[in-house]
Amino acid sequence: MKSGSSFEPSTLVEVLRCPAPYVPVSLYYLTGGAFTLLAVVAVLALLLGVTLGDPPYIWTAVVALGFTVICWLSALYLLYRGGRLLHQGTAMSSSSGQS
Repeated sequence: MKSGSSFEPSTLVEVLRCPAPYVPVSLYYLTGGAFTLLAVVAVLALLLGVTLGDPPYIWTAVVALGFTVICWLSALYLLYRGGRLLHQGTAMSSSSGQS
């Protein structure tokens, strides 16, 4: 970005495309991997006859709770990351307006 230019939407698109500096893998891949791992563990446990309590349908609740936690953590991370990007964009536009 050139000095003195305003914050452009194309720059925001480029920022959104790049992964977080400390997470080289996209969040969507991590979320999908966690979903897959949870499903595989549940299926293997059911096939091996592992029980968590008296009713066998308790596994439905375990899988549902696991998926809910994964979705919430992903959403919270996306909100955090989006807030940081908005803060960076505001800081960039205010600093370019001062020069």
